[in-house]
Amino acid sequence: MRDRRARKVLEDTYWEAGVGWRRDKVTEPTDFEYAKSAGYMFDSPWLSHDELITGARERAATLVASELGNAFVASLSSRDPAARSALASFAFARTLPAHEWTGDRSCHVCGEWTLEGPRDLNVLSFERHKWGGVRHCSPEYVWFDLERFADEKELVPSSEDWSRMRDLLAIVERMPQGAKPAALMREWKAAFASNESERRAVLEILCIAGVTPVPERPSFREVFVQPDEREMPNVHKIDWGYPTAWWRGGSGVSKAAIVEYFPTLA
Repeated sequence: MRDRRARKVLEDTYWEAGVGWRRDKVTEPTDFEYAKSAGYMFDSPWLSHDELITGARERAATLVASELGNAFVASLSSRDPAARSALASFAFARTLPAHEWTGDRSCHVCGEWTLEGPRDLNVLSFERHKWGGVRHCSPEYVWFDLERFADEKELVPSSEDWSRMRDLLAIVERMPQGAKPAALMREWKAAFASNESERRAVLEILCIAGVTPVPERPSFREVFVQPDEREMPNVHKIDWGYPTAWWRGGSGVSKAAIVEYFPTLA
């Protein structure tokens, strides 16, 4: 069971209804301590790039793919974005190669921006609970996401959840050839309770995890794609990450990914 009070403390720190991101992100000490005790807010640990990479890989190795799939499915009726986020993080971390920092301003292997320093876990926690994450290809977020998933109670999908998941995937499969993500977002409105930002995160998660494949653009489930290999469309404005920016209708769903993450559906 999620703690509503702790989540409100976290959300009020970063977000103002009708306005958006707050400029002054202040949390009252007593509220912070409460949210911290509930696992929603955190101190800022000093972590190096190498510690993040090792931690993400080791945590992913302790998890079972169907556990991540179950949490994703269970989130559809409970409208718990945080529960679905780790599916993408798991796919990313499992193919993430062991490596040391390689590069200058960012690591050329994984894309992490900070060699070492204090990590602001609270903004990551906010994004995770608000939308289901927005930094799904960030090693820092992946490490944090998987650690939180491992600490939280495993969710068990209901029959209603599985029905919603079937509907969600059925819509993907019947999208017309060449349909863009925006069209899928409109079709998904009736599939599960969500706003547009949550639906966008769901598609990003499914593409990264390889459930909704993108032709000629590998998902992280198949192989780790380094930053300089994450080619993006040559357009003026891109609202999606890799590989979601390349998703088009007609690609269906990956049977192999369904078997791995959602064996109940298989």
